[in-house]
This record gives sequence, C-alpha cells and structure tokens, in this order.
Amino acid sequence: MRQHQTGKHYTLWLKHLKSSVTQQIALPTGITHIIDVTQNTNTSATQLFYINKTSATCAVYEGTLTSLSIRPLRIEHSERHFDCSNKKLKDIAYHQEEKAFYYTAQPQNYWPNHIYRFDIKHQTHQLVAQPEPTGWGHHSLDISPDGKKLLIMSTASDHKTLLLALQLNNNKMTQGITFSHPVYEAIWHHNSQQVFYFSAPPSNQIITSNFDGSHAVTVVNSSQPLSAHLSRFPEGKNILFSTYQENMSLRWLASSDGFQKGQERPSRLCRQFSGYGHLPCTFSHKK
Repeated sequence: MRQHQTGKHYTLWLKHLKSSVTQQIALPTGITHIIDVTQNTNTSATQLFYINKTSATCAVYEGTLTSLSIRPLRIEHSERHFDCSNKKLKDIAYHQEEKAFYYTAQPQNYWPNHIYRFDIKHQTHQLVAQPEPTGWGHHSLDISPDGKKLLIMSTASDHKTLLLALQLNNNKMTQGITFSHPVYEAIWHHNSQQVFYFSAPPSNQIITSNFDGSHAVTVVNSSQPLSAHLSRFPEGKNILFSTYQENMSLRWLASSDGFQKGQERPSRLCRQFSGYGHLPCTFSHKK
C-alpha cells in the first residue's frame, strides 16, 4: 500500500518480484490496512482481506483479485464481513482453514484489550478463552503457519510484555518469553515453534529464538528504525520487514517571556521527528 502525503488516502499496488514491475490495483472501496492475502483452494483465485477505516466508519472486507492477464488489475466481488466502527481494533489476523478472523480490541472502548473471533459462515463474534488481561491487555497476535496456535503479545501495567501461545483445538495456554520492555511486534517462525521479534530500542534488530527465549539469534541488524508489520514469505524461508527514516532536526525552544540582555534564561534543546512526535527535551541554560 502507498500512503499519500495527506495521510488520509491509500492506494493498493502489486509488485512482481522477478521483473520488479509495479502495477496499481483498483478497489471498489477504500483501504487502510491489509489483513491477509491467500489463494482460494477451490478456484486458485487470489483473495484479499482488508480494512477500510475512516474517522467515522470501519469495516472488514474480502475481495478477489482479477487474473494477472486482465488489465487494469482490480479487486472484484468485494464483500463486507463485519462492521468495526464500534470497536477499537488493535490487531487482526485471518485463519484460512477456519474461515475466521481473530482480533484484539477494547471492550466498550475501555482498557484492557481482549481477544475475539469472528466466524464468517455464521457471522458471529465470540470472546476467545484467555487469561484475564491487565494493563494494555492482549494487544497483538499472529496465527502460526500450521494453523494450530495463536501467538499473543500481552502487556501489563508495568509495561512488560509476555508472549503467550494458545492451542486453538483445546484452548490450552502456554507462557513464553517475558520481556523487560513493551514488545509491539512478534510473529511465529515458519516452523510454528520458534518466534521472530524486535529487540528493545535503541537497537534495530530482529531476533529469532525458541518460544521460551532460549537460543536467541540476531537475523537482522538495521541502521534505520524498524517499521511494523513483520511477515513471513510463503516459501518457508524468508521474512519481509521495512524501515523508516527519522527526518530529524535540532532546534532551540526558548521562553516567549522577555529577557534583559545578559540575563540567564532557560532553554530546551529538542529533537523533533516529522510524523513521529517529539522525544523528551533536555534542559540547559543559555545567556
């Protein structure tokens, strides 16, 4: 997806990995988030699951990508699965075998986040069996490649994240790594046993380890900050990640009150980041 400079409009594109040719895909609706891209086992058609969210609306859709030989490329037969305007969605994943969505959201717009399941066939929402969340709650998730487990990132009020694994066939919950910091991004390894996750800042690393944290190995070491939405390539070997540039500038922020010449005045040296807010300022004194 490409985000326009206004930040309010997105377009969908297809990149051919062998030729590097990029083509825009027309959509019957807007799009703000890609949930999943799968292949229909019966028709071999490519299915796109996505969200269209505006300031007033939110809905989860499924559509079919036309044949790559047809120009222009477009998503057809778009179907709205459920309305999410009354929920504060934090994360969502599609389970192809179950034909269901697993998602995390705040109940009645209050913390903490809980995990829910939406069944496409029966058009029903259901609260998933889970430990009682605290703090931020269960905010992020990932479905294992074998479809048997749900990886859950749960962060309590102490800002420490615990990895949990939920067996979907019997609701058995297993505790994994406990981090000393918030973890926003973690996914299953291709083998459905190990995990990939981001290191603690200020380093920009992707690490793989056993579910309990043992045998940790750095697989990516980036000079730029890592962006969200780490994902697996379906060929079972590689992962896809992205970075962003910080566009940083230094500036002095002084009090607007008048100062006599030579009078000592407090100032703040701030690092300003376009699009990412401000880091805490360091205070100094300047004559």
